[in-house]
Amino acid sequence: VYAWTDNGTSLVRIDGTTITPLSLPAGSIHGVGARNESIFVGMDALIHHSSDAGVTFDAGGAPAVEGDPSGLLIYRTAFDDDDLDHAVVGTAVTGASVTFDGGASWQRATGTSTGNSNIFNAVISPADANVVYAMGIDLSNGDTRHIYRSSDAGLSYAVVVTQSADVTLVNGPLMAAHPSKAGVLYFVFGTFFDAYGTDIYRYDEVTGLVTKTHNDYDEVGAIAFSPSDDGLMYFGLVTEEID
Repeated sequence: VYAWTDNGTSLVRIDGTTITPLSLPAGSIHGVGARNESIFVGMDALIHHSSDAGVTFDAGGAPAVEGDPSGLLIYRTAFDDDDLDHAVVGTAVTGASVTFDGGASWQRATGTSTGNSNIFNAVISPADANVVYAMGIDLSNGDTRHIYRSSDAGLSYAVVVTQSADVTLVNGPLMAAHPSKAGVLYFVFGTFFDAYGTDIYRYDEVTGLVTKTHNDYDEVGAIAFSPSDDGLMYFGLVTEEID
């Protein structure tokens, strides 16, 4: 198991009760994908690969954007669990890009804006890697927040959810794609302020509808599905108190 700090520099490998800090290239972490002894880490505008469980990492491939990547803000890298060479990167201003060769080359996605967009989060469906969900702001059309869906592995997107009085979208919400239904995405809005609790939203591509279930827990920070019954969901709770 690997544990890391989002937008930080700490990455550790956990073998049973042994915790081993790993030495990383310079930069901050915005995504990790691992399978067997292979691990990919998104750092700054590059993806670094290790084939020895994180003992060593390569220097990274090509930057996830054209031109000089210095100063570029990367929000999130989402990896395909079954093919770590396939990854989607969300950036400030330049939208989303996708790689199919582990970061050696990239293609900038279309459909998130007629101009520029911020893509704060993305997930690749474990049920169908051609389906990718991304959340962002269309900077060229009124700064409206959307969730986008791609059916071509992240090359192009279309809006499927838009912020409204019924759907609260914040920058970079927790998102979880259903493990066996590529058309179903869960996302959340939660806060401990005024004991609001958490809204769990469910988008269904078949109906095009978003449904909402509210609970009193302060904030949901993680979602997982049971490996033996994907109708059973687990929620990791974040609790904060203010004196």
